[in-house]
Amino acid sequence: MENPFGIRSLARGFQVATPEVQFDTVNGRGPAIISHAHADHVAENPKKPVFASPPTADLLRARGHVGDIEKLEFGQWRNFDGWRLKLLPAGHILGSAQVLVERADGLRLLYTGDMKTRRGRTCEMAEFEPADDLLTECTFGMPIFRFPPEEEVAATMVEWARTCIADGLIPVFLGYSLGKGQEIMSILAEAGIPMLVHSSMWHVTEVYKRWGYSFGQAVRYSIVSRGEKRAWVIPPHVRANMTDRVTRARICYVSGWALMESRRESYRASLMAPISDHADYYELIDVIERVAPKRLWPVHGPRADLFAAEMGARFNIQSIALDMLVEEKQPRE
Repeated sequence: MENPFGIRSLARGFQVATPEVQFDTVNGRGPAIISHAHADHVAENPKKPVFASPPTADLLRARGHVGDIEKLEFGQWRNFDGWRLKLLPAGHILGSAQVLVERADGLRLLYTGDMKTRRGRTCEMAEFEPADDLLTECTFGMPIFRFPPEEEVAATMVEWARTCIADGLIPVFLGYSLGKGQEIMSILAEAGIPMLVHSSMWHVTEVYKRWGYSFGQAVRYSIVSRGEKRAWVIPPHVRANMTDRVTRARICYVSGWALMESRRESYRASLMAPISDHADYYELIDVIERVAPKRLWPVHGPRADLFAAEMGARFNIQSIALDMLVEEKQPRE
């Protein structure tokens, strides 16, 4: 397969050779562009200089990045020697960005990072532009993944929470501290449901508030407040510690993976709520149609190789799973 940009996958993130630029890593060469502030995308060395959108820069600071951060507004071209780049909203979490690289010869590469096309409550709406090469995630790149309308899922979550509280139970919503947690909080806030929020989530929520988002009757978790009639919003990794001995707790698992019934037992979930910060299979097809690339490089999917083959045939373009070319591998968070 042709590779005019010299794209390759590193242990984490990606390296482009022509021009030299790196995405979601600082262990490569050239300017380091951080697409968003999730742990598996931030700089491995927090002292290294990076480029990011202004909201991502604030989240990176809140998460410990001490090196220089050059802030790039969405849609603002940044010129380098013989090439330029700009950030486009990715619709994943607050500040999440795609990176559009344009060479002097007019050839374009779009790196999506993590993204979705559906409108989120607590992030910017994604935008797309044409490119010759598309380097995109395909986390949910299988036909079984079609997310139901989010408003329907949100309404079910609200009704379930109200019923739990009325019955003297504690509705506990599981979502990652950055991104999913704030989406859950926004849903509950719109319904006027008071919340108890885990400290790790509260920390980044303060950044969201500075960017104009509000979360209703939310308080930080404490021993005193846990006795109040509130929905709990906590990250999945603390579920066992916080709820296993609380007989009144009922779990709602909020994730795109909630489409898989097998996850119910893992999280002891009473309610499965398939809301995702990622594109589903059909959104990925829509993105490819919008970008109209000549070459497709899918990554981070359960079967990225199959997705690549299917999309290559569907759109009659060159397509290969970049994960297949990885030089060093490490688990993705």
